Amino acid sequence: MFRRTTTAPRGPSAPGRELQIPRPLVTGVIVLGLATTVSALLFPVKPFAEARQGIGVAPASALADDGRGVVNTAQGPLTPADREFMRKIALAGLWELPSGQLAQSRSSSPSVKEAGMHLLMGHQDLNNTVAQDAQLLNVPLPVEPNTQQKGWLAQMNADQGQAFDRDFANLLRSAHGKVFPLVAETRAKTQNSLVRALADQANTTVLDHIGMLEKTGLVDFPSMAK
Repeated sequence: MFRRTTTAPRGPSAPGRELQIPRPLVTGVIVLGLATTVSALLFPVKPFAEARQGIGVAPASALADDGRGVVNTAQGPLTPADREFMRKIALAGLWELPSGQLAQSRSSSPSVKEAGMHLLMGHQDLNNTVAQDAQLLNVPLPVEPNTQQKGWLAQMNADQGQAFDRDFANLLRSAHGKVFPLVAETRAKTQNSLVRALADQANTTVLDHIGMLEKTGLVDFPSMAK
C-alpha cells in the first residue's frame, strides 16, 4: 500500500533494479498533505470583503432588534428591521441637513453648493415622511446625530477652502454608498406599505445625492472601493 516505485538508472552493478521509497516516509508525506488541506479548510484566507470592516450599514436582516418583535399594523407587519430602517433614515437627516447648510456657507464651488442644496431638499422631504410614518407606527426616532456623524460635522467645520470641498464630497458620497444596499434590501423584504413607500423615496433621494456629489469632480473613487 502507498508503494511508489521508479526505475533506477541502469548500470553495471544494478541492472533493472527498482528504487523503493520507505513506507514511513511516504506515510509522513501523505499525513502532511492531509494536514495542510484540513488547515486550509478550517482557517481560510480572509476574503476581501471581510477585510473591509466598519465600512457600511448592516443589512436589514442584521439590524438591531429593539425587543418589540413583529407588530401588526393597519399597513402590514412592522418588523424590528423596518423600525431600525426608519431610525437610520432619520439619523441620516440629522447630519446631512447641516452638511448641506455648511456647503452653502463654507464653499465657493458652485457644484458643491448645488450638491448641498440637493441634500437640504432631499432630507427635508425624507424627514417629513419618516416623522409622519413614525407617528402612525409608534416608532421613536433619534433626535441628534451619533458620535461618528458629529465627528464628520466637526471635521467639515474645521476645514477651510478646498479641504472643505473634498471632505464634503467624500464623506457624504461614502455615507450614501453605504446606505444604498440597506434601502434596497428593505424595499425588497418589508411587508409594511408605509416602510415600502419610504424605501422608494429614500432610493430616489440617495441616488440623486450620489449623482450630485460625483458631479463635483472631487470624489475619490479608489477610496470608495476599499
